[in-house]
Amino acid sequence: MLWLVAFYSINQNLFAMYRQFILWTCCALLIALFMYASVSKIANPEMLVNDMQRQPFWPWLNNVFIVLIPTIEIAISAALIFDRTRIYGLWASLGLMAAFSLYTGLALLKVFGKDTPCSCGGVIHKLSWPDHLKLNIAYVVIAVIGIIAYYKKDKLP
Repeated sequence: MLWLVAFYSINQNLFAMYRQFILWTCCALLIALFMYASVSKIANPEMLVNDMQRQPFWPWLNNVFIVLIPTIEIAISAALIFDRTRIYGLWASLGLMAAFSLYTGLALLKVFGKDTPCSCGGVIHKLSWPDHLKLNIAYVVIAVIGIIAYYKKDKLP
């Protein structure tokens, strides 16, 4: 009987470690995406300004986005690093990636016109709109998995 209790205890610890690993992996993937995108935008400000000023929004809003989007991406990355703010970072990641997915879906449907520019940085800038949508949806799923893992990390299997 003692071996059964020991097995159950070990099994609980393995599940908790597995959930923690899932949570850390989701956060690491989100941090990598947001930091890569923000640093790429900051490193090439001319392209960012040019692409953002061609967005289908009000000109004043495009100028706000030039500063706001990289700042939000860096802030979310910072929130994902620390235990106290991790859940806020996960929810913010979900919101931002859902907003990007909505925008990408609308661009794919040509709601904004034929020539909607991508204001992403780095290699992501070179993706087609369908590939953008796939990437964004994948990161929405990663954020959801991270949120679930966060809330279940201390629960029994």
